Amino acid sequence: QQLQQLQRQQAEAELREAQNIAYAESLARDEQQRREKEQAERAARAQQQQAERERAEREALQQAQQESRQSHCQRLRRHFAAQAEPPAGPGVVSLAFRLPAPHARTTRRFRCDEPLRHVLDYVDSLPPLEPWERFELSQSLPARNLARCDATLSLAALGLTANTALVVRDASDDLSEE
Repeated sequence: QQLQQLQRQQAEAELREAQNIAYAESLARDEQQRREKEQAERAARAQQQQAERERAEREALQQAQQESRQSHCQRLRRHFAAQAEPPAGPGVVSLAFRLPAPHARTTRRFRCDEPLRHVLDYVDSLPPLEPWERFELSQSLPARNLARCDATLSLAALGLTANTALVVRDASDDLSEE
């Protein structure tokens, strides 16, 4: 009987030892899982903060670009307002610009010896075009996109010597111009 009691005590001690080991291993696994979860949460927070910083930087850059563009357009408007439009006559061409809705049309006279750059700058200064990054200025007959022509050429060299109608459209999203 003593032997049985001793064996039973030894078996109980072994069982308690096995239970203690299992409990310690369970605690270690729980602690490891807690650390991994905290690490994943920290990584997710850091990634979210990085994304927010990048978004804020993009927005700040876009805002600065928009302000710069608006400032540029204001300077162009002041330039064209201060610069007298040449009177109609020889060596002067009247250009009609068909603008997107709701802005129907505007006209302006230019000297035939002025470079195309002056026409492009004038179109760029028109208020409905301010949010556009790029525009297309095209002539119907002969059909061509003047925005792709050499801007240093004179209007006469481009054949714009008679009264001409030009179409203005947003080309900001066109991939073909890149």
